[in-house]
Amino acid sequence: MTRVRLDLAGAHTTGLYSELLGEGLSASTIDSGYRSIDYSGLRTGRRMTRFDHVIQSPELFQAGLTRLDWARFNPLYQHYAGEALPWMILDESTLQGFDQEITRWHSAHPEETGATEALARHIYDWVLDPSGLGIRTEVDLPELSADDAIHQRRADCSEFVKIFLTLFNRVGFSPFPVWVGRDLRGDSVQHFATGIEIAGSTFLIDPVYRTFNASHPSYTRIGLREFLAWHWNNVALDRRESNPSGALAAFERALEIDPRNPHIFLNRGIFYSRQGDTAGARADFERALTIDRRFHPAYYELGNLDFDAGRYSEATRNYRMAVRLAPHEADYQTNLSLALSHVGSGSTRSGTHLINPCE
Repeated sequence: MTRVRLDLAGAHTTGLYSELLGEGLSASTIDSGYRSIDYSGLRTGRRMTRFDHVIQSPELFQAGLTRLDWARFNPLYQHYAGEALPWMILDESTLQGFDQEITRWHSAHPEETGATEALARHIYDWVLDPSGLGIRTEVDLPELSADDAIHQRRADCSEFVKIFLTLFNRVGFSPFPVWVGRDLRGDSVQHFATGIEIAGSTFLIDPVYRTFNASHPSYTRIGLREFLAWHWNNVALDRRESNPSGALAAFERALEIDPRNPHIFLNRGIFYSRQGDTAGARADFERALTIDRRFHPAYYELGNLDFDAGRYSEATRNYRMAVRLAPHEADYQTNLSLALSHVGSGSTRSGTHLINPCE
């Protein structure tokens, strides 16, 4: 008989495992493999290795988020994170106001039953309307929970997804986060929207673009586990100047939840570099490339490390890879030229590329 062993990152996730077992989930149910998105290619999620006897922390979050309802999983998650699931709306007055609005709408539209397009559009309008939640779009916000965004009446892309996840779920939809790689204008972006299925069609709910059903040409559905990891990645970026130790803890949480996201390794590597830890930075950039060999920002950052150390031939090699994979990036071209000309320490380079959706 195969023995289950834990391969967890810390005491918090070990405790989460025990509490999931206490909720009635079996070890074999938790240890069921997980999916991770290839963000770089914006393709459909690919199946990761299936573990038959090793339980890793991503499985714990996957099991909690998919096999328990959010209300049951939330208190277990709070023991891990010290806060509620970021998309949980816990303010009772907000929920009561929403329920009353839905009741009024159904009374005015008795012919509309179930999770229809008309109901979804009304929820979208109510969230934005000053007579409803009155949420306005702002960019470069610190990462907020759904409750905080509602209280402050402001949201960026991830906050809108958090709000819609709870509200659409509350009336019978099955909403999901969507990673947008190219927006309706054709621009390359890192952006979130909310997806819902209505009559066999996917609707992209995107208040940042003021669009109920945005026609983004390149997008990928991601799981709640991955969205949760992005939340902690963004929290880490918010803390990197004011609270470096808190930023590092947030990065570690993000990678416990989704260890196959090269963007998070990239961001932590840049953080290490700014802290003067070049060994830690190099390790994270190389780890990102073991996940995705075509992840060009990691080659660029490795080139920057080599350039700063005076290793111009190594910098040239990494910059060439970055340029080959992303010839449209002007910074890559500029730094390749600098490395080729062996410009000394008096030269300047372009800035680093932090990945924070919506910024």
